[in-house]
Amino acid sequence: MIDLETYPDELVRAKALADLLCGAAMVDDELDPDESEVIFVELRRLLSLKAVPPALEKHVRQFDRRRFDPVEACTRLRIVDAAHKKAVMRAVRAVIKADSVMRETERDYFERVAAILRVAKDID
Repeated sequence: MIDLETYPDELVRAKALADLLCGAAMVDDELDPDESEVIFVELRRLLSLKAVPPALEKHVRQFDRRRFDPVEACTRLRIVDAAHKKAVMRAVRAVIKADSVMRETERDYFERVAAILRVAKDID
């Protein structure tokens, strides 16, 4: 388990991950309650957290799609391991699928993030 409050670099990376997941949820200009819940589920899962720390929860709640740049978020995330990249893409896919509707904008977002991370679009 990562102590995000003790390790500021890890909080930066956690916020980058949160941004990628929020970007997936908001790419269609709607935040479905199911998508919101899956964001927090995936953050807890990927970061091995029992609860999302207040600073990270606040970051998610204040997400501004207009200022979001997936390239910049992936840069802050700083992952090079293929397995970690696939885990991130699975989380992005989980958020996109949370509302049971796959829109073209969501598919495009998924493919764009996969290209930025240099991971295959077909992750399974």
